[in-house]
This record gives sequence, C-alpha cells and structure tokens, in this order.
Amino acid sequence: MKRPAIVAISGFSSEVGKTTLMCHLLRAFPLWEAIKVTRGHYRSCGKDPNSCCVSDLLSDEPVIRSGREENYAPGKDTGRYWDAGATNVHWVIVTDAQVEQGIGASAGTASPTQSAPSKGPGPNSGTGPMIYKTDPVTGKSYQSPGGGKWYEMPPVVS
Repeated sequence: MKRPAIVAISGFSSEVGKTTLMCHLLRAFPLWEAIKVTRGHYRSCGKDPNSCCVSDLLSDEPVIRSGREENYAPGKDTGRYWDAGATNVHWVIVTDAQVEQGIGASAGTASPTQSAPSKGPGPNSGTGPMIYKTDPVTGKSYQSPGGGKWYEMPPVVS
C-alpha cells in the first residue's frame, strides 16, 4: 500500500506557532488530513493534571482517535485543524516509546493519495516551528527551519 507523504511540524515549547502554521498549510492544501501527536506521561510534569495531562488516555498501544466525532473540540488543536479544512484529523496519544508506531498507524489510516501533516513535540531548537517532510518515493527525510531552505536529514537508526 502506498503511504501518504508526511509533513511534520514540531517544537519543544508551546506558543511558538506550530498550530498556526499547520492551519495555514491545511487551508493551502484543502485535501490534506492532519495528525496531532500528544506525547503523554504519567503525571511527571508537575503541571495541573486537570489542565494538561493525558495520562488517563495512555495504553500499552498508541491510542488513535480519528474523525470529527472522535476529536473535534472548539479552540483545541484538533478543532482548529477541522476548522482550517482538514478532510480528516487523527489524534495520536502515545508515550515516548510509542511515537513512531503511533504515527505509522495513523498514517496508515490516512488516504494514500493525500499528504498528512503531523504536528507535535519534536527535536528542534525550540525557537519556532521546524518543518520536516519525507519524500514518499525515495523515503528520504528533509527538514527546514523556514526560509525555503531544505536540508536532507540522516536516516533514523533504531
């Protein structure tokens, strides 16, 4: 089965423009689906568990909530993706060890002819959004800190 191209937007902190950038992309590419990745933990962050914690949603396997009925919430990232025109939104809730499996499983549910932008925490400088893309033909990954320049990333080694 041909998998969709994936464009990932990630950052180390909140309020740096990841969701805004994602919504701009969804408006520009109206046939795209979106993947929202939430990396959970078991109440170890010290924040108020009622406002940020998804520990009660974690499982032995990644949890994927696809479709408007499963994940639309006004003002939340998933709701903003729907409002921006995503044809489907997949909310992936995972532990650190389940990220790759969760994205792979959610991308498998995305339409194979469309791109599936993915937004979640990831390895960048934390100064703003970092954009990643994977060429669906060659499998090579590229990253861009913005400004239109793309840099080939070394292969991920497990």
